[in-house]
Amino acid sequence: MAQEISSEDYALVGLSLIRGLGPHKIRLLLKAFGSADATLGRPASDLLRIPGIGAKLAKAITRFSSLEPCRRQFEAASSVGAYFVRSESRTYPGLLREIFDPPPFLWMIQSDSFVWQTPVAIVGTRKPSSYGRHVTSKVAGALSERGITVVSGLAHGIDAAAHKTVVLQGGRTVAFLGSGLDKIYPRNHRRLAKEIVEQGCLISSFPFGTEPDATNFPQRNRLISGSSHATIVTEAYVRGGALITARFALDQNREVLAIPGPVTSPASEGANKLIQDGTARLMLTAEDILGELIPAARPGHIDSGLFRTLNPTISQADKNVLEALDYTPRHLDEICEDARCNVSQALDSLLNLEFAGCIQNCGGNLYARL
Repeated sequence: MAQEISSEDYALVGLSLIRGLGPHKIRLLLKAFGSADATLGRPASDLLRIPGIGAKLAKAITRFSSLEPCRRQFEAASSVGAYFVRSESRTYPGLLREIFDPPPFLWMIQSDSFVWQTPVAIVGTRKPSSYGRHVTSKVAGALSERGITVVSGLAHGIDAAAHKTVVLQGGRTVAFLGSGLDKIYPRNHRRLAKEIVEQGCLISSFPFGTEPDATNFPQRNRLISGSSHATIVTEAYVRGGALITARFALDQNREVLAIPGPVTSPASEGANKLIQDGTARLMLTAEDILGELIPAARPGHIDSGLFRTLNPTISQADKNVLEALDYTPRHLDEICEDARCNVSQALDSLLNLEFAGCIQNCGGNLYARL
């Protein structure tokens, strides 16, 4: 069914298309003049009274007379099945309204049955280890089984692992984009984006046609944390978008949790440091968030442990080989040396451990713990 668009909707989109007008300035204009309709085309002398509106911006607002660019935005939305959602709409993420300067509107593509239910963000590095992928899938799956909406950013690595796990379980997951909804990024996640929409939602605060510029992603990260009860960092380097998202969450008075990783792994340095500094609360099981932060989550028993315990039937020789492995891939020669066994014995143990779900064969005689 076609969405009804008002003149105020057109005007609001028009304001967003003016370079230099962010959410904060748009809200100041709306507060001063009552509506976007009443703002566009207003005399520069009126606009210059608004804090942050200089001569250049006032001139751009005054001269914005054609609604054609706005119509093109709504046509682009219609072509991909997206909706225009103002901040006062019931469809707008409720928690996002509570942050400082939320976007006045969002573009959203969602399933007809989608509802926001206790959203929690999962973020991390674009280049995870096998350990990072494993714990991300475990925690995303545990949260999804309890009816929680998993929020992330559609990026490679941890984001993708979280989204894919929830999609496979038939749960709800939300992806915030750092581009227009017609510019899915990364491109090889277009299929994943379609799968997300079947049960969940794609969201962008950027106009259609916006390319995935690097400057867009901090703004996207702010919305990921702002729409969520809590942000979980599963694996992250010291520098990266995941830690930016964690800082936004703290600024928004939201909980931050981090899963510890191997001290030898650079990919875990960021999460470990968040815990060490007291910035994030240590997370070892899904119950760390389910029981305390989200009492409204759907009840029911789940296997919430993030770390797999050994099958008691595994032999001592297998355990020796397992102890020689790390969460980052190690070569067969190194494993043999540390486990003090020959290649044939090591391969037998590695096969047993792989069947037990304890390790991953990474190819090229490389193996890693799960």
